[in-house]
Amino acid sequence: MERNITNEKHRDRFGKVWPSKRPTKRKVGLSRAARTEARLRRIGGIWNISDPIGPDVPLGYTSNPLAELDSEEETMRPPSTSAAMNFTEDVFDDRGNECSPVRCPTTSVDDDVTVTDIYNEPPAEVENIVETGVPNTSEADDSEELEKNNELDIGRVKPVDLVGRQIVNFGYVFTEIHHRFDEHSKSLDCAFRDLVLTGTHRHGLRTQFQFECRMCHFKSSVWSDPPDDAGLDIHTAAAAGCITAGIGGAQLKEVLSAMAVQSPSSKTSQNYAEIVGEGFAKAAAENMTAAAEEEMKLAVTRGDVTKDGIAMIPVVADGSWMTRSYKTKYNSLAGVGAIVGYHTRKILFIGVRNKYCALCAYADAKDVEPRKHTCFKNWGSNKSSTSMESDAIAEGFCSSIEMHNLMYTELIADGDSSVYKKILNMNPYENVQVKKIECINHLLRNLCNKVKESTKGKGRIGNWRSVIEGKVKKFRSAVVKAVEYRNEEKTETQQKKYDLRRDILNIPHHIFGDHQNCASYFCGVLKSDEINQVPELKRMGLFNRFKDIVIQLSHHRDSLLRNVTSNMAESYNSVICKFIGGKRINFAKRGSYNARCSGAVVQYNTGRSLSAVATALKKIPSATVLCLENQRRHAKETKRRWATKRQSADKPKGSGSGRKRHCAADKDYGPQSSQPDLPEDEFQQDKKGHSSRLWKL
Repeated sequence: MERNITNEKHRDRFGKVWPSKRPTKRKVGLSRAARTEARLRRIGGIWNISDPIGPDVPLGYTSNPLAELDSEEETMRPPSTSAAMNFTEDVFDDRGNECSPVRCPTTSVDDDVTVTDIYNEPPAEVENIVETGVPNTSEADDSEELEKNNELDIGRVKPVDLVGRQIVNFGYVFTEIHHRFDEHSKSLDCAFRDLVLTGTHRHGLRTQFQFECRMCHFKSSVWSDPPDDAGLDIHTAAAAGCITAGIGGAQLKEVLSAMAVQSPSSKTSQNYAEIVGEGFAKAAAENMTAAAEEEMKLAVTRGDVTKDGIAMIPVVADGSWMTRSYKTKYNSLAGVGAIVGYHTRKILFIGVRNKYCALCAYADAKDVEPRKHTCFKNWGSNKSSTSMESDAIAEGFCSSIEMHNLMYTELIADGDSSVYKKILNMNPYENVQVKKIECINHLLRNLCNKVKESTKGKGRIGNWRSVIEGKVKKFRSAVVKAVEYRNEEKTETQQKKYDLRRDILNIPHHIFGDHQNCASYFCGVLKSDEINQVPELKRMGLFNRFKDIVIQLSHHRDSLLRNVTSNMAESYNSVICKFIGGKRINFAKRGSYNARCSGAVVQYNTGRSLSAVATALKKIPSATVLCLENQRRHAKETKRRWATKRQSADKPKGSGSGRKRHCAADKDYGPQSSQPDLPEDEFQQDKKGHSSRLWKL
């Protein structure tokens, strides 16, 4: 009985249903004759079930080549296998798709094995069947020696060579491989060694590994990182790490390239950076709200509450810019102003100002409409960057009641900007005027700078310049000593202010040897050989400069007696500086500066920025992140504890930390550094010129 099976679906005489395409069989492990038969079957496409079965062809897979094949191909038909396998002629009956049971000539095979069972199994290595009726696995598989480009090796599973390194969650990958491939084919004895990596697909830092079984050709794929992990995925975690480490996509790409790891594209990095930015903004808002609630509780405890139930608190404010000015270049594209609660030492408000948006600038250059995006530009390009600080802090004062139900009645800040004047002009609180307290550190620093600059004016002062520069620190120490003494006095506040002003105005006289008006506590033991230099300084006009400097300082005697600093806001600025890479990278193009300022708020308030952003994104922080944050907190507490012990320990007067500090230039660096001798010809030329000048005298 001869039948063509090229129709859409067909059923052979043993009940096996085959698809429309030619039946595929496993090519690995077949003998040379079987591979030749497979090639003929691909060429012909006609399968005659009545053809004799050869010894080297799997049961149920015989072929009848096309009639148009030449005689050379006809000779390649394998011989019949009926005699070799001891099959009797009554094995195949005339009942079409039915078959009669047949018993193998050996006794090692189960008696209930039928031809139907054998035919329903995938193709086996018939060439290696021995007398026992089972495949002989001791013989080498000669198909492994085939060349990769051989057309007879089409069905062979070819492994792929990986390039570089991949970041892999090994626990997840190992579990997924076992879950997908364990017992995937019960009909064949497939093992883990039969699993072959056939390809990869990369999406950023995630890699999809494609596997295939060389026995049954079962295919599946596994990602290097779980797509639905309870924690942050690898891209979001990388974006968060870049922000807290103060680097960007270019720096991350360079680090990964050095590690032979392919980095994500710029678009992928930008997308995940926006997600992390939203998480930091949400975490920062929650932290500032919690800090405001703490300030309110402390104000209620102190009794600083208005009739309307609004708490009144002192705050510290300061601003910073994205780039350094070096006191000459005030053109930063972005800036931030921060308000810190004085008692809780936590951020209550930040205002970010941006003068640039990359997408809007690109659209303007092309004279087209910008595509839809989140624009962070909120400061005019024609506005000055120096006014960013005052505008942001004034906004925080005007919105304090609406945001936190608080009134910022005292402002502790430096005098470097017009913040206080703008707050007074806006008058954020009716019937309550904000009071300004100057930072004592800035007052003393400005005092020393003005004394140094007083020697750089016109006029020849000769050696007096070095004398004055050597006494700059004495101005500072004299002010500090006067403030400490007047604060300890048990007198009225107004009397303290009057006495402190008199002491400050007398400082130039005291430093340059005139002690007629010095208080008893101020001078101590007078030196007998001390020279009064005040008359000479008055003759040169320098003493009046010093008097003007101390007069300006005496106007801030209220702030000096309060003896407070704006170090809290300066500390927040230092965290921002770390998050923006030391003010060396332009992060003001697409909102990255806003995200880093928000991340700095979380880091400053809690010290746990990475775990906070994970919580804000509804993810679980990793154990590695929690361990790092706990280590940092423990190290910070230990450092603070030891610093307190060192301050409380009794030390001899004048003893410091034992470490010598070199603040001025010396022989190793600066204008006085050691230089090699002049060449002989230059030395002789300078010598003659100097001698000629001496003879003219």
